[in-house]
Amino acid sequence: MVNAIRDSHGQPIFVNADHTHSLESAIAAVKVGFDSVVFDRSALPFEENIRETRHAVEALKSINSAVVVEGEIGDIGTGSQIHEKAPDQLVLTTSEEARQFVEETRVDVLAPAVGNMHGMLKSMLQGATEKRLDIARIRELKEVTRIFMTLHGGSGTNDADLQAAIQSGMTIIHVNTELRVAWRKALEKSLARDEAEVVPYKLLAEPYRAAQALVRQRLETFNLTAARTHSV
Repeated sequence: MVNAIRDSHGQPIFVNADHTHSLESAIAAVKVGFDSVVFDRSALPFEENIRETRHAVEALKSINSAVVVEGEIGDIGTGSQIHEKAPDQLVLTTSEEARQFVEETRVDVLAPAVGNMHGMLKSMLQGATEKRLDIARIRELKEVTRIFMTLHGGSGTNDADLQAAIQSGMTIIHVNTELRVAWRKALEKSLARDEAEVVPYKLLAEPYRAAQALVRQRLETFNLTAARTHSV
């Protein structure tokens, strides 16, 4: 499907295997043509994470030297879903951890913990609370690693913080839960509008438009910020 779109539209489309938790699944993703792989062993003790990630980088690059490999350190929770409450404590990534991890694993991209968290809280759906990022920490990590960085769990984050994160060195931002929430709300409206409607493409038209609108809005926010950053 991806190759067909690339060939017919000439668009630079890339496919990312997000959060592979084993070498076997990461290898399978590269072999079928994924352009990048998030090899996530952040649940392991730090030294074990380094060891397994270094081995994964070597194995995946031996299959396709151009594949982009991302590693993750720190604690950002799990699950792109709606949570009742925030974890009691999220451990942020230190600059020394980031430096050691990048140097020893040779990853292309680093996913650190800087105040971000997978999923969203119920209170965020009503706009009562927002995630706040440690911008100074992002700047420190960028200075010591000098590689691309990904912000996982960006959904529900203060917009000014997201913009500041980009300006401080964050390269990629994930807002998956926001997309799921927009899709579900639009689907509920579509179902409620006509209880007799059962044609899938009619029911799914509104969720598709809602997700598309959110993607466009987020891209505009991120791209404008990136453009200002790179022009300085």
